[in-house]
Amino acid sequence: MNKILKKYNDIPIAAKAALWFVFCNVLQKCVALITTPVFTRLMTPDQYGQFSIYNSWLQIFTIITTLRLNWGVFNKGMSKYKEDRDVYTVTMQTITTVLTLITFVLYIIFRDFINSIVELPTFIMIAIFAELLVTPAIDFWTIRKRYEYIYVPVVIRSILLVVANALLGVVAVLISDEKGYARILSCVFVNIIFGSVLYVYNIIKAKRIFYKPYAVFAIKFNIPLLLHYLSQYILDQFDRVMIQKMVGMASAGIYSVAYNAAAVLRIVTQSVNNAFIPWQYEKLEEKKFKEVDNMSCVICSIVSVCAMLFCCLAPEMMSVLAG
Repeated sequence: MNKILKKYNDIPIAAKAALWFVFCNVLQKCVALITTPVFTRLMTPDQYGQFSIYNSWLQIFTIITTLRLNWGVFNKGMSKYKEDRDVYTVTMQTITTVLTLITFVLYIIFRDFINSIVELPTFIMIAIFAELLVTPAIDFWTIRKRYEYIYVPVVIRSILLVVANALLGVVAVLISDEKGYARILSCVFVNIIFGSVLYVYNIIKAKRIFYKPYAVFAIKFNIPLLLHYLSQYILDQFDRVMIQKMVGMASAGIYSVAYNAAAVLRIVTQSVNNAFIPWQYEKLEEKKFKEVDNMSCVICSIVSVCAMLFCCLAPEMMSVLAG
C-alpha cells in the first residue's frame, strides 16, 4: 500500500486530476445504471417511460436555454481568458439564465400546444424550467475546476449528488402512486438544490453578473455550432420520442432500459474525453501536436477494447437491468 501511495503521490497534478475527474463521471453514470434494476422493478413500463421521456426533452430544451455554452466555447474561454475566469463563468451563467426565462415565457404562452407534443403535464414542465435555470451553474463550476486541476470539491459534490439522487428517488417512488412523476420531481429537487448553491457561489466569486465582450465572443462562437449540438441530441434522444409517439409510453420505457445498457460504453468515452480536453487545449497552446496525436491513439485503442467487451456482455447486462 505504501508503494501504491508513493506512486500515486508522484503522479503529476494534471494526471491526478484527470484520474479523479474520470472517476466522478463514471461514478455518476454508474450509480444511475446500478439503480436502474431497482426502478424497473418498482415502476411500470409506462411510469419508467415517463421518466425516460422527461430526460429526453430535458436534454433538448437544454440546447435552447443554454446554447450549449458549457461545451466548446466554455473550454475555449477557460484557455482564452485564464486571468479572468470568474467573470467569464458568471457571464455564461447569466446568458443561460436570460435564455431560460425567455423560453419559459414562450412556454407559458403556448403551453397547451407544447404539452401535447411532449406529453408531460404543466407542473412537470415548470419543474424542468426551474432545473434548467440553475443547473448550468454545476457544469460551469465543474469545468472550471478541471482547468485548475482542483478535483477534491468535484469528487465530494459528485458523491453527494449521486447518493442524494438515488436515495431520494427510491423513497419518492415507494411512497407515491404516480411513480413516474415522483421519480422526475426527486431528480429535479436534488439538481435544484446543488445548482442553486453553485449559482450563488459563482456570482459571489465574480462580484458581478455580466461582461458584454465575453458574452459577444461566446454567442458568436457557439451559434454556428447549434445545428451540430441539436443534430447530436436528435440522434441521441429522438429514438425514444419517436417510439413514444408511434407505439406508446410503455414501449419507450422498455427501449430506454436497453439504451441505458448500451450507454455504459458512452460513460467510459465521455469520462475519458472530459478529462482529456483540458490537457489537449494546454498541449495545443504549447504546439505539442505529437503528444496530442499519441494520446489520442492510446484513448481510441482503449475505447475499442471496451466496446468489444460490452458487446460480448450485452445479454447478461439486459438480464440484470430489466429481468
